[in-house]
Amino acid sequence: MRRIMPVTLLLMAACGCTRHPQADQEDGEVLKVSYAKKAPSYKKFFSGIEPIALETSDSSLMSEISKAICVGDTMILYEYKRYLVFMFNDKGEFISRIGKRGEGPEEYNMVYDISLNPEKGFLTMLSPFGETIEYTLDNRFMGRNRLTLDKPNYFGCEWIDGERLALWSQVEEDEPGISVIDTGAGKSVFDAWFHERITDGLQSSPFNIYEDRLYFTPPIDMTVYKMEGDSLKAAYTWDFGGDNIDGHTYVKSIEGMESPEITQKITRDLEDGSLPYVFSQNWQTPRYYMACMWSDKDGERAYHTAIYDKVDRQGERFRNFSEGLSFRPVFVCNDYALCEIPSDEIATLSRITGREIPHNDDDNIVLARFRFKH
Repeated sequence: MRRIMPVTLLLMAACGCTRHPQADQEDGEVLKVSYAKKAPSYKKFFSGIEPIALETSDSSLMSEISKAICVGDTMILYEYKRYLVFMFNDKGEFISRIGKRGEGPEEYNMVYDISLNPEKGFLTMLSPFGETIEYTLDNRFMGRNRLTLDKPNYFGCEWIDGERLALWSQVEEDEPGISVIDTGAGKSVFDAWFHERITDGLQSSPFNIYEDRLYFTPPIDMTVYKMEGDSLKAAYTWDFGGDNIDGHTYVKSIEGMESPEITQKITRDLEDGSLPYVFSQNWQTPRYYMACMWSDKDGERAYHTAIYDKVDRQGERFRNFSEGLSFRPVFVCNDYALCEIPSDEIATLSRITGREIPHNDDDNIVLARFRFKH
């Protein structure tokens, strides 16, 4: 699951008056999605599931997967809690770690996100303190680069192509949350999303790339945007009927509040269901739109999934598949979605796939590759 910024960390942000983000919300496809009264089978969307038990050793043990990048038969897995990056093959066999934590000239300290340069093939690690550190996939240090933008923090990054790197920050409403830098020229070539800082703090890594275009998912907004020209354009909008949230109205409701008041309100609204969910990520394939959301009703974290079929022009929203598996992708491409499987669902995965997956409390994470129907 992608890293979600804890609500308590929102106190780091400062609040001010808001203005509408620099984005066009008028156009874009509307995806009408009903809440599934009966959970769908995974077979409705996928041709099969392949379990991948990650190798367990002192060097390879992970506590979570915050982001995954798959290149051929190699999986690059990032763990936010310890700022570590691991490499496994597609059978789950451990290859190595990338980089080394420390204060040395070829080491790194904190990393909030990672992204692979699609043309140059190196891995970029984003420091929250305005720096990127780069390594090759055979773990050679390439260098570190100071970001030229004067921002107090950096939470997310995504390479659009070999030269353009998108950056995400939670900043004051008179500063752009999204900036795209031309790394060759060393300057920003695109700035957008002037918005309220603390609600933006609910989202840590809102980018995804589809067909070489940058898409952006706000945490409290039914619309997913795409970078087009010099502005954000509405790409598509989820329509959950009576379960829709109005992000603009919600942000207006906290105008004039001090930071602690806003944080308390968000926490309270999540727990009592007034804020029923927050978007954490969106993906797109040639056939499907997908979204993952989280809720915190009564202080219990739960995840929800929406899948919309472009061919049938129908969509469903659900908690789990009818077989008992949840669907929380850490990576999506045109052929498959890679998901981390909660420990209490591993026996279910074994039963569905007919493959025994021995697993103890001390064993490493189990993944599943869901193969899309085409």
